Amino acid sequence: MWTTPRSAGYRRAMWKSALRNTLARASPGRAAFIAIAAVGSALTAAPAHAYTDSTVPSALVLTVREIAPDATHLGVRVATLTCGPEVGGNHPRAQLACAELEAADGNLRALTDVPDPAICPQNFDPLVATISGTWHGAPLADYGTFSNRCVMRATTKSVFDV
Repeated sequence: MWTTPRSAGYRRAMWKSALRNTLARASPGRAAFIAIAAVGSALTAAPAHAYTDSTVPSALVLTVREIAPDATHLGVRVATLTCGPEVGGNHPRAQLACAELEAADGNLRALTDVPDPAICPQNFDPLVATISGTWHGAPLADYGTFSNRCVMRATTKSVFDV
């Protein structure tokens, strides 16, 4: 397996090599202390992926910006969405949006998995949709640019119906 300097495998191999060299040069008592400290720190290290706790409520801000062909903003719509034990915010379809985000585990790009794609007109009325906040305790920030509202709706379901 090839490893690159940025891969986890490369970092792990370098860490093991440095630990092996340090233990080889240390006295037996010091070597035992270093080994115990290394194992302890490895066990308490944070996981590489973001941990989410489904009991922690999610608080999100959703923004949809309409963009004119000359790159000026025509309008901005903003909604708040709270998902968790209780659904809230000023999102007009909060229950449905939370259910769809739950099914996708907060991943907007997973919402596009639809068996029958929508048939949308090919008019160009661009929109930029952003989402930011926390999803079950983990930070969440994403955005998408869509050619028109129909394409945005087909891609993000009811999440950006603001």
